[in-house]
Amino acid sequence: MLGRGGAGLTVSIAALVMPFLVSGFGIFLMRQFMLSLPDDMLEAARRDGAGEFTLWWRIVLPQTKPVTLTRLTFVNAWNEYIWALLVSTVNPRLMPLPVGIQMLQKHYLRGVLFSGLK
Repeated sequence: MLGRGGAGLTVSIAALVMPFLVSGFGIFLMRQFMLSLPDDMLEAARRDGAGEFTLWWRIVLPQTKPVTLTRLTFVNAWNEYIWALLVSTVNPRLMPLPVGIQMLQKHYLRGVLFSGLK
C-alpha cells in the first residue's frame, strides 16, 4: 500500500480521489434527506418484522440515489487545482485537465514572451 519508500499512494489515482470521498457537506445533505423520509413507511416495515439494518439497506438506501451530491462533489474536486498540482508533480501521468491546461499555457506564454529576445 505504501510502496517503495512510502510513496505508494502518492503515485496512484487514489491520491487524487481519496480526499474527496467523504465531506461534511455530503454527510449533512444525506442526513437531511434521510430525516425527511416518512415515518409511516419505516413503521410499516418494522411491523412486518424488519430490523434496523434491513430498514436502512432495503428501504432508506435505495431511495437516496445521491445524484446531486455526486455532481457537487465532482465539481468541487475538479476545482481543487492546488491538490491536483501537488499530487501530479510526483507522477505527471496523473495530471488532470485543469493542471495540464495551466502547464500548457505557461509553456506557451514562456515561448511567446522569450521568442522576441533572440
